[in-house]
Amino acid sequence: MWELRSSTLANIFLLLSVAMNFSVSHVSASKKFQNETDRLALLEFKNQIFDDPFGVLNSWNHSQHHCQWEGVTCSTRHHRVIALIQRHKQLSGTISPHVGNLSFMRFIQLGENQFHGGIPQEFSRLLRLRVLNLSSNALDGKIPENLSYCAEMIAIDLTSNKLEGKIPIDQLSNLKKLK
Repeated sequence: MWELRSSTLANIFLLLSVAMNFSVSHVSASKKFQNETDRLALLEFKNQIFDDPFGVLNSWNHSQHHCQWEGVTCSTRHHRVIALIQRHKQLSGTISPHVGNLSFMRFIQLGENQFHGGIPQEFSRLLRLRVLNLSSNALDGKIPENLSYCAEMIAIDLTSNKLEGKIPIDQLSNLKKLK
């Protein structure tokens, strides 16, 4: 009888052990996947840059974690990208829509560069975004109305670009925290 109980206990222990390992590996894999999403979004941003005269994106490679890349700030708790700060770097290119995948993003400071093309509609997915500075570039097209989804926004600077049309006041008036 003791052998049966001992065997049953051993099987229960084995099942619990397997379940615990699965749970732990599942959580760490999930966390790694989130970090991988951020890393891939940043690499797509880099891929859209065709001129980087100061070499600020040289650190954006596989030799170090993306949270250590120049101009990238990550949260200490989740190690997710919360800021992309590349002001006055003379970067030329377009702004990748993949930036919209950086779901923890709070600050985008890309002012005083040479970005052209439109402001990606995908910025509307950045629900935690507080500051968006795209000033003094060569951005064109219309200001995306769906920026109004960024309910945490407190500051937007789009001055000195080639944007057309009117500011979508009706939609942006929904940004109650905007100063």
